[in-house]
Amino acid sequence: MAAAYRSIATVTRNSSSGSANLVITKPSGLTAGDLMVAVCAEKDNAHYTSSGWTEILRNPGSPVSYGLTVLAKVASSGDAAASNFTFTGDGGTSKAGLGALMAISGTFTSSVNCVSNDKDTGGVGTALSFTGGVTPNVTNGLLIFGIGVDESSTGKTMSGYAIANNNPTWTERADFEVNSTEKSGMAIATATYAATGSTGTYSSTLSSSSGVIETYGFLIEVQETQDVSPAQTALSLVGSVPTVTPTGDANVTAPTTLSAVFSVLSVVVSLPVSAITNVAKHVSNFINQDKS
Repeated sequence: MAAAYRSIATVTRNSSSGSANLVITKPSGLTAGDLMVAVCAEKDNAHYTSSGWTEILRNPGSPVSYGLTVLAKVASSGDAAASNFTFTGDGGTSKAGLGALMAISGTFTSSVNCVSNDKDTGGVGTALSFTGGVTPNVTNGLLIFGIGVDESSTGKTMSGYAIANNNPTWTERADFEVNSTEKSGMAIATATYAATGSTGTYSSTLSSSSGVIETYGFLIEVQETQDVSPAQTALSLVGSVPTVTPTGDANVTAPTTLSAVFSVLSVVVSLPVSAITNVAKHVSNFINQDKS
């Protein structure tokens, strides 16, 4: 079964919370074996960590000042029974923050590719475009498109999600901001990418450019495992019994059955591990293209 979006939970933290952490409620329906992807963002380049989670991207915010961390973990039975998850930030306790936690069902490999790009430190328009993208090498992977804005006026919304190559149908999963005073916002959409090769530039449309100071974008690819069915070739055998011509009064009994024994070579298929097992450091299969 292909990797598929299951659910999302979001949280915001205002500057008067007195905490540097983000506590995100468990996404609905989270099941052991699901892939969890957490996106944490905060003003002034904060970095987030959580025990047992693997960091797949950190964009410290250059040239923009909003730091972005993306973490992943395969849910255990304990995670499925939990009520929430805490992500520890190293920024100040007087900063606004946003977080989103997604549950992804199905079968997936450890190849979680992610790219993030900052965009503009001023003069941002409504058409937001980010270069780079990801380059899937298998079909039917799940794409997660995220975009964030730091703004000085409230009520911004996102729409028109797109990639330059083989643009799929996108479904928006979240579009939220901290509050009417601290107006930073984030939006997330997902789609199944039926093709392979570079997605190219990814873009979105902002409802209004008024008051927007900075924006950032990220694109994540979760690969599904590939089912392999080795082709089976039928082996046919045609046998013949030699003709025996008796001489004289000889009695001859000719064989009428031809028997043969065949062996079929076993097929061994090696697939990527369907889990993220290395939580102490970056997994070698993860591709972290942190650039602007």
